[in-house]
Amino acid sequence: MNTRHIVSKRAIIITLLLAGVALITAFGIWIGGPLLAMLDDPALFQEWVQDQGAWSKIAFVGVMTLQVVIAWLPGEPLEIGAGYTFGFWEGTMLCMLGIVIGSVLVFALVRKYGRSLIALFFSMDKIDNMPLLQNPKRLTLLSFIVFLIPGTPKDILTYCVGLTRMKFTTWLSIAGIARIPSVVTSTYSGHALGEQQQTVALIVLAGTILLSVCGILIYRRMESPAKGCAP
Repeated sequence: MNTRHIVSKRAIIITLLLAGVALITAFGIWIGGPLLAMLDDPALFQEWVQDQGAWSKIAFVGVMTLQVVIAWLPGEPLEIGAGYTFGFWEGTMLCMLGIVIGSVLVFALVRKYGRSLIALFFSMDKIDNMPLLQNPKRLTLLSFIVFLIPGTPKDILTYCVGLTRMKFTTWLSIAGIARIPSVVTSTYSGHALGEQQQTVALIVLAGTILLSVCGILIYRRMESPAKGCAP
């Protein structure tokens, strides 16, 4: 690959990073002031959000999309914020819409630019040892299970899928279904906080943390055979 091509790709990544940081910062400034001012009255804050109309929803979907594309950004705080701000059902739908759009963008970018794009974000040694790439015959099942389990590194896995032969329609189904449980637990926690049900929120968060720890342990067990088979 020539130097000009590498520089071009790095410029794209830097542009995406700057755009993501700018959008998230603007979103935080826009929504942070009213949130802090109305922290003692969640109903008043939610009323303020509704007064903003469709723009608040469009901005949030954009932030969630960038969170998937820029894999270093954590998604859970945004999902909790969505539940608090928009309520459980609407917050969940907005999160899932952003996740699906981001997943589709990543899939398309990896199919176009391949491993060189992923190398800008992740170590290729780590990518080559991913369980999804070690067992192509069970790719769909493994992908669904890994994305269903809380605590697994879903963002890096999103990039890995683009390196496989998985069909786009199959990937779209996995991205749109398997991630629902982890999103639901976060948005419900945020919704409970918005309704001043702190005990419920803490119980859900504690359960989510426990499931995430179990998910991490399960994923590491899946990684071990893959590392053993790696050349």
